Parts: sequence; C-alpha cells; structure tokens
Amino acid sequence: MDIFEQLRSSVAQQQQQAELPDELAEQIGRIIAEPQRYQQQTALLHRLQQQVEDYDAYGDCGCFAGGCSLGEVQRTLHQLQAGTQD
Repeated sequence: MDIFEQLRSSVAQQQQQAELPDELAEQIGRIIAEPQRYQQQTALLHRLQQQVEDYDAYGDCGCFAGGCSLGEVQRTLHQLQAGTQD
C-alpha cells in the first residue's frame, strides 16, 4: 500500500471514528487525487498520514491535550501545497 492509499484509508477511518471535518477530508482528497504533483514530498506526506491517523477533534483543548489537532494537520497541508506552487 503506497502513502496515498494509506492516507485515503486513514481519512476514511478518521471521518467515521474521530470526527475529521469534511472540509479537511476534501483538502486531503485533492492531494490524494494528484499523486504525481506531491509524490516528491514523501516526508510531509508521511507526516500528514500520521497526523490524520492520530487526529483528535479535541486535540488542542485542555492542559493534557492528546492526539493531533486540526491546526497541526492544516499546517502540514499548507506546507505540502506551498511546496508545489513553484
């Protein structure tokens, strides 16, 4: 299973189990749909996949926040997108 398939699987799972927002899933879906555009950014893709897997809708709340927050995933998405706008 390549990174794009792993990412697709993680997104589907987290939408069902962790309340991954539809808008975020759509943004990630656009990246998955263009593997040739993003395939050179493997470190960021793996980071994004891990963040999606660890996503917690309440990840940035409270003193002992766990999981990965919406903001962290959005920052990684922005880095991926900025890297392809040369």
